[in-house]
Amino acid sequence: MVLEFVYTAPNCGSFEEDTRPAILKEVHFLHFAIILSGISIISTVIISLFTVRRSPEKLRRVTWWTRNDPLDPEETESEDDYGVQDVNEETQKLERVASVKKRNIGRLVYNWLCGIDNKPKQRTLTLEDKILIKKKMTDIGENPRAKFHLYLTSTYK
Repeated sequence: MVLEFVYTAPNCGSFEEDTRPAILKEVHFLHFAIILSGISIISTVIISLFTVRRSPEKLRRVTWWTRNDPLDPEETESEDDYGVQDVNEETQKLERVASVKKRNIGRLVYNWLCGIDNKPKQRTLTLEDKILIKKKMTDIGENPRAKFHLYLTSTYK
């Protein structure tokens, strides 16, 4: 795609020489899409063959075949997205003060340009909060009024 913008085709009817690479001027875009699909499939298969297989405990409710498994998937510490911590308030305050002092002006400018918040997160979730959020996110219940409205508007054309 980038090559298409870098190397533009000569105008129709002009006698300019086509200086584009052969992959652009000789290969049709549909054939090129097939080539890219083949490369993607081959690289996916090779990478999956060389990586370690996930244990069945971690695949619960992740694949189509395990979607109705009554047990939750096993989570590791690196997969913990909610920041559950068992640290007291004083330790957290000391860590915040130390982290603010360590930042230099270059890092602050970088964070500002990239839209990264400089303030440390104030609230860490407890295990109960984490369970409640997970339950709320995995709930597939639907408000009957909203369901009727969606049904009604989907048939209107």
